[in-house]
Amino acid sequence: MNAPVAIASQLLHSLSNEHPGTTATLKEMEMLEKFLDISREEEIGEGPIATKLIFLISSNRLCNETWIASKPAARWTQSILRLTKSLLKEKSLADPFHEHQKHTTFKQFIDTIANQYLMNVNESVFIQNATLAMNIIYRLSHSGRYASLFVDARTHKAVLPLLQSREMIVLQAVLEVLGRLSDWNELCRLDLCQSTAIDVCLQMAAESDLLTQKLCISLLRILACEGNAREQIKIYDGIPLLVSLLSMRNSRLQWHVAWTLAQLADDQECSLEIGQRGAISVILSELSLQQPPQRAVTDWISMLTGLCALLAQLCQTDSNEVLIIRNNGLYTIGQCMLLPLRHSFLFENSQFEPFLCSSFRVLRLLFSLERNRHFFKKVFDPEMFGKFIDVGHYVQDLTEYQELAYDFMKLMKEASMTDSILTAWDTLNQDKAPLGEVGEYEMLQQLGAGAFGCVYTVRKKTSPMQFYALKEIYMMESREMSPDKSFGDIISEVRIIKQQLRHPNIVRYRRIFVENQRLYIVMDLIDGASLKDHIHSTAEKKSRFAEPRVWNILVQLVLALRYLHKEKRIVHRDLKPNNIMLGDGDRVVITDFGLAKQRGAEYLKSAAGTIVYSCPEIVQNMPYGEKADIWSLGCSIYELCNLHPAFYSQNMLKLTMLIVEGTYEPVLATYSNRLRELIAACLDANDKNRPDIVQVGEYMVERLMKALDDQIRGSYKKAKEDASSSMHVSSSTLSFTASTSTDRDKKMSTAAAFTRSDSLNSSSNSEVLSASIREVRERDKKESKRVKLPMINNSVEKIGSEKKTVRIAGSKLKSLSAGSRTSLSNSLPRIGGLSGNGSLMNVNAGQPTSSLDVHASSHRRASSSSVAERSQRLIALRSHVLRPISDPVLHMLEVLHQLVLVCDLPPREGVDHKRRLLNNFRRKLFAKNAPSESIKIHLRKLSMESLDKVEMDLGYADFRVVLIDLPLYADSTDDKLTRVTYEQVARILQLVFTEAFPEARK
Repeated sequence: MNAPVAIASQLLHSLSNEHPGTTATLKEMEMLEKFLDISREEEIGEGPIATKLIFLISSNRLCNETWIASKPAARWTQSILRLTKSLLKEKSLADPFHEHQKHTTFKQFIDTIANQYLMNVNESVFIQNATLAMNIIYRLSHSGRYASLFVDARTHKAVLPLLQSREMIVLQAVLEVLGRLSDWNELCRLDLCQSTAIDVCLQMAAESDLLTQKLCISLLRILACEGNAREQIKIYDGIPLLVSLLSMRNSRLQWHVAWTLAQLADDQECSLEIGQRGAISVILSELSLQQPPQRAVTDWISMLTGLCALLAQLCQTDSNEVLIIRNNGLYTIGQCMLLPLRHSFLFENSQFEPFLCSSFRVLRLLFSLERNRHFFKKVFDPEMFGKFIDVGHYVQDLTEYQELAYDFMKLMKEASMTDSILTAWDTLNQDKAPLGEVGEYEMLQQLGAGAFGCVYTVRKKTSPMQFYALKEIYMMESREMSPDKSFGDIISEVRIIKQQLRHPNIVRYRRIFVENQRLYIVMDLIDGASLKDHIHSTAEKKSRFAEPRVWNILVQLVLALRYLHKEKRIVHRDLKPNNIMLGDGDRVVITDFGLAKQRGAEYLKSAAGTIVYSCPEIVQNMPYGEKADIWSLGCSIYELCNLHPAFYSQNMLKLTMLIVEGTYEPVLATYSNRLRELIAACLDANDKNRPDIVQVGEYMVERLMKALDDQIRGSYKKAKEDASSSMHVSSSTLSFTASTSTDRDKKMSTAAAFTRSDSLNSSSNSEVLSASIREVRERDKKESKRVKLPMINNSVEKIGSEKKTVRIAGSKLKSLSAGSRTSLSNSLPRIGGLSGNGSLMNVNAGQPTSSLDVHASSHRRASSSSVAERSQRLIALRSHVLRPISDPVLHMLEVLHQLVLVCDLPPREGVDHKRRLLNNFRRKLFAKNAPSESIKIHLRKLSMESLDKVEMDLGYADFRVVLIDLPLYADSTDDKLTRVTYEQVARILQLVFTEAFPEARK
């Protein structure tokens, strides 16, 4: 150790000098290199020498204003940075660095390093210096206290410009530093949200290697705890990217993605989008791969925990709960919980119990939806089922599930219980053999049961991916419960509905048949939950239905009832929340027409329906009509607002009195007067005063008009998109046709050249060439007939007079038909006085060349022609009366030039949505796989300010933030803008260009 100690002593002496000269600097660089070589062979450790070195490096070099201002050589700086990084392998050596409290000066040093790199991006020494500086910050900020010192000094602000780096090693080091600082400090997170960090992370995550993807998504996960970051990810259309990364088979990356999406899913709109993007099927697919890896088992279990956490967040939305159940989610989660029965080493893994807690949370959230509760009685014994229920609805705190996880682990360890546990969970498997077969259908799952029969999910044997709902009605029970009508009446009744009802808000009946003394009705399977389920879950969440959502549901119900009552003269007679299904986007579908009757001239008299939703006429056994459905409509909307029925009592007599008298608690005052008045009108106990469905519509004219307006706007928008697509296809076809014509002309000219050059060859060669020319001509005729484009044939003759005129062929101009024979030489333009036989005409060099004669070649060249005869067929025009022609290519190049200049501007510190849009446009325009034809089409439309939608993905899920202060945006009132036009992009380009280059303003 004598040599290392001697070199260390010399190095300490050199570092103690704050202002070394040139010679001393060179010696110090030499000593630094020697010491680094020694430290590779022998560990210096955390002894007094290492402590003194760190102290002197920080005080006299990296955190010394005089040394930084002297602009030290890059090689010298690199040696110091390398030594500092090597010493900081020991975490305890970070303490001497922070003792000086010179973090502000160190921030100046980082500024210098970043500026040197950005000005010399291609020089390796500056690349290494930037990377080393980031590594040092990362090692110095290993605790929250030290990270806060850097953030307070705004060190992260000095690091942010390096996100522009195209060197992957620099970018990865920057992402590591920003991730660590933001993980420890909220102020850093807020500053990063105001920068371009989120945009850079989303772009890099889509295009980079696995390590960079991990770092980018890790930073997004950390920032996503801030509302501003979540909003940016949503606006920048980051959800589809994150969902696609869920399927990457890397546990750490999937863990980061899952927790990022889980934080985004806290917003209901984002939760719906995540579910609709296919995240649930991806998650369940990953959970179904129940084979632990050979290495990094703990990371794998943590990833499973993250996926369950994401499922728990998605369960906050009823439609996502339905998707989880439909995708066999209960069985898949259960099989993951039972993994220790197949892999006993998981019992000893400390991360498996948190995974069980997360799994139980998902199951308990699914249990909160009433229609799912029967599943759990099959898999839990009474004691565990009681504890499961006691947790409560919609509880997110994982500590509440620890007792369940402990008991479940204990149960799995009991060998005697293994078979019974596996058997119980197997009952939830929806992919097992069908329950039975009826006709051409396989019965997969029982959806519900009632007095008249059961409802099953079925599929056709011939098309297993098409699912239906099958209602099974028992003949004997139907006769006993309805002695006043025959079984044939039921069949006739349903046949009427099947043949007549065609409405988007009414379930469609597909088929009716009888088998084994039972009636089967096949109808569409509605993907969603009933309105009753939504009401229950909303009440258990202690939430309320927003009034716009109530109106949306009400409008659809009114439209469906108007169709039934006025067009089909049908009374439903059992309208209630259980028979109203809500699909995607709150699409309403009325189901269960088992009690529906087609109304004749007389009022209906039979009692039907559920008494809680029955009108006073039915309760009193009086004749009733279509207004019975109006009462039920009022009851359903009342329950939607107040989250409990309008009329309810355990005492049947009291319930009847409440209905007959029309006595109920008022609708909550949080809803508008118009909505409360409508409900009150529907619940009028006097059927004569109760409105019919048309009069109900009069109460909500404004809402109906708005719904109609939205429908028309949607249709208009779709028509414009279809028209734009058609125009795009047409332009592509024309481009292809033009290129085909060009290829054909090239072939013709080639054949003509062969004819001229080989005219002295043998007759056999001439015959071969003649046959080739004939073949080309025949192909030309066929293609001309198919394309149906006129062939324009211009030829330039010799210069006539000194007058500046343009002579154009007159009335005797003949168009060339597809079948006309013409000379190959005449089919090509003759420039500069090219004669018919191919030789150049004698032109006086001194003669003015200011006039031009243009005419079409005739089919057959005249044997003699005079100048006088030709002049009679020409029209003379003065050149000054002609409109000057601008070159469209020049305008396209001008627009492209502006785009390049704007995109090459130095980045701004904050988020600039307009610049971001233009950068993304250029990136997509010149993407690696972009064909040259598409580049030309996009530039042409941009230069013309076309109203077509830009079909490229410009990185925005909603363009309102980009167009908010643009005059063209005022014409749009859509809630969400998912596309922009070329005109809008052109205006943004003009705006940004004139702001950046005011001298270019005209």
